[in-house]
Parts: sequence; structure tokens; C-alpha cells
Amino acid sequence: MITIKLTPEVYDNAISLAHFRYQMSRASNLKNQKQDMTRTDLDIEKLGAKGEFAVATLYNLNPPINGGWDSGYDLWFCSKSIQVKSTFHTDGQLLFKAKEKFVADFAILVVQDQNCPMKMTIVGATSKDYFFNNAIKKDLGNGEVYTLTQDKMAKPQDFWKYMMEKRYA
Repeated sequence: MITIKLTPEVYDNAISLAHFRYQMSRASNLKNQKQDMTRTDLDIEKLGAKGEFAVATLYNLNPPINGGWDSGYDLWFCSKSIQVKSTFHTDGQLLFKAKEKFVADFAILVVQDQNCPMKMTIVGATSKDYFFNNAIKKDLGNGEVYTLTQDKMAKPQDFWKYMMEKRYA
């Protein structure tokens, strides 16, 4: 695990992106597919945007853009797509409602620090193929989802090594 403290500027960009996405979703009558029913849709958008900016910061990737819709591709490197999933729970798992919702080449799990909302911990990464073969279907209280526990994910530094090999090989 690697913890990133977002700078005030990056944090502000993440919050601005979250507000934009929230307003676009409301205007389009889109329903958030959140599993945590104790949080507002805006809370979830903020968490997600901060996670995306944390991953972009750690791996020196272009930051997320103000796209009008969620294609499932949050970040890119060497023509490979990354889907960032974030959670408030330190023991949180990588979740997808259905395997078909995992559309990117990779997914990265990020956890928000309990005491500082500017600190985000990059927990691990997985490929789509690995997730499809190892995810477990569970009901976490809001219907069945596919899950992958943190211990089954590649460490952030191992994913960085993979990225560097792809980039410079």
C-alpha cells in the first residue's frame, strides 16, 4: 500500500470534478450504483475523483478529465485503460456489480484515510482477466456483487514495475 496526500490544488481539482459529475448525473437523471447507502451521491463522487487523482499522481499519469459520462475508463497508460475504484473502508474490497462492468484493462483500489480526506491509500491493482478468474460473488447487503479482496491484488509497486516495462520495453 502507498499513501498519497493530495496537494491543496489537486484536492480542489478533484472536488471540482466531483461536483461537475454530480451535477451532470442529476441533470441526466442517472442513478449512482453505490453500495454504501450511508453516503450521499456527492460523497461518492468526491471519493471517486480523489481516488482517480491519487492514482494519477502516484503513477505520473494525465489527470482525469471532465467527461460528461462514465465510460469506465478513468486513466490511461501506453494505450492501456485503468478503472479506479475507491472506498471509505480500510478493509474494503474491489467491487463490481457485474463482471461486464469491469471494462478497463486494469482496476486499482484506493482507500480514503479515516482522519484526513486529502490522504488516499493506493491498495493494489488487478487485470480484468485476473478479476474474472478470481472474483467471488457476494451479497454485501445491497444485492450481489463480484469482489476481490485486497490480499489478492498486485501491490502498487508491482503495478508500477509493469507500467514501466510496458512504457520503456
